[in-house]
Amino acid sequence: MARKVFLARGSRISDAISPPTVDATRARLGGRVSPEAGPFRIGAIVDVATAGGGARAGVVLAAELAAIDVLFERGHVKRSDPSAVTLRTGPAPEALRVAAARAAIFGGLREGQAVEVDRGEGVIARGVLREKCRYGALVSLAGGLVLGVGFQRVSPAPGIADAKS
Repeated sequence: MARKVFLARGSRISDAISPPTVDATRARLGGRVSPEAGPFRIGAIVDVATAGGGARAGVVLAAELAAIDVLFERGHVKRSDPSAVTLRTGPAPEALRVAAARAAIFGGLREGQAVEVDRGEGVIARGVLREKCRYGALVSLAGGLVLGVGFQRVSPAPGIADAKS
């Protein structure tokens, strides 16, 4: 008798067989961030124009001259044209304010900097930020392990000088 197997959305058979590569992890995190400066700072709370003529509040995760990636309340990210995005002047939901604070911290990090990674359940690992991506970073830990980490789980390591590559 055949058994049904359900895979998480976006999963591929190869993901279940072999560990992810650095390239695959980078792609899942939205790709490497472009060095060009965009019209908004990372962590800014903005309104994005909708097709119906309204606006939807979100947080800037990546801003380039040609496109802005905005995180919305339920975890959806949308790439928008900068002309459709304006700085929010009114109040924002608590969930967006928390995400905005974390995104602003992430925006201030730079490659080569010592960081802490929240691995869940109170476990904090220290490493070096190797690459900033749109939605997170590649962080190398002791022993050569490279983690793909979402922007909300990375913060600067207190009192540690920048690491040398």
